[in-house]
Amino acid sequence: MIASILTDRYAKLRGFPIGSSLDFSDRTVFVKTGTSRNFRDNYAVGYTPRYMIAVWTGNKSGENMK
Repeated sequence: MIASILTDRYAKLRGFPIGSSLDFSDRTVFVKTGTSRNFRDNYAVGYTPRYMIAVWTGNKSGENMK
């Protein structure tokens, strides 16, 4: 069920429109993003049946990002 939600192009339209950098029409890609409170950091995690990648960005000090 989670895999179905994370690959549903139409469920993600509000944050990631069709044709955006996290829209993959030609393959199955599971994607989850998140942002912490007060925008201190954010992340993206994606995977396919073959690969997985996670990216985090933020300030080591914990200060808000600009």
